[in-house]
Amino acid sequence: MEIQAPEPAASDGASRRIILRIASGAVAALACVYVVLILLHPDREGFQLWVAGFAGAIALFSGWVAWGIGKPDQRRLMAGGCRGATLVGGIGFIGGFVGPILLMPEANQGPLLGIFITGPLGLIIGLLLGITVAAVRRP
Repeated sequence: MEIQAPEPAASDGASRRIILRIASGAVAALACVYVVLILLHPDREGFQLWVAGFAGAIALFSGWVAWGIGKPDQRRLMAGGCRGATLVGGIGFIGGFVGPILLMPEANQGPLLGIFITGPLGLIIGLLLGITVAAVRRP
């Protein structure tokens, strides 16, 4: 009598997608609440508006993942957006973090440029560029 290993369930990828959709929906909802709270606060400053814009971008992308991950075309656009965001955001972060250290070593707040300005801007620009390139390129 031979014992056979059970075959993997065909819905393993589907269950991962469901978990990702639930998590992305939760992130989108929390980011939307955060944006609304910042915008409704009477004493908001310029930096808080930057944070609200970044949280809004996160909310839009997370909502897109939550509601569009089942379609192959949407997955291709999401993958392109993630690649672009990682590449351009990483370059922006490293350039903004290391550049001021190399150019002005006596400035103690130089790396904050990469953390708060060039990294997030590179992430958003890379996301938009990646989605655009993936949309133009047809498989």
